Amino acid sequence: YIDAATAWLDGPAGILGRCLVTQNWQMGLDAVTGPILLPFPDSEIDSAVFTDAAGGDLDYWIDRRDQRLLLRPLAGFGRPAAITFTAGYGAPAEIPVAIRQAMLLLIAHWYENRAAVSPGTSPSALPVAVDALLAPYRRIRL
Repeated sequence: YIDAATAWLDGPAGILGRCLVTQNWQMGLDAVTGPILLPFPDSEIDSAVFTDAAGGDLDYWIDRRDQRLLLRPLAGFGRPAAITFTAGYGAPAEIPVAIRQAMLLLIAHWYENRAAVSPGTSPSALPVAVDALLAPYRRIRL
């Protein structure tokens, strides 16, 4: 249940749309056609290389706003790019308390409600507290 709760919350497929613990990611683009939106809002760029037609590196510009990190080469759209970045809160102990508490509630709920429906009871939705605890940390996807 711990692994399932982590998978439900963590990474680009998780409902939070962000990394829980520190993770290193790489992103390669065959051609840059506009600003690049990284998949996680709280990312730190380790390196970004935009290559011009002669194989030289181009400078880039970083714009942080509205939970988005945008990279844009200062010249040379249509060129390949390679980006490495780090995302996440840090070590497991650094994950915000509200997220850890929501995970504990979720794990307990799944343990107590292992079947979709138990005889003589109605289906049980997730505890309201899980959504309330996670709401401030959900990434707004545009």
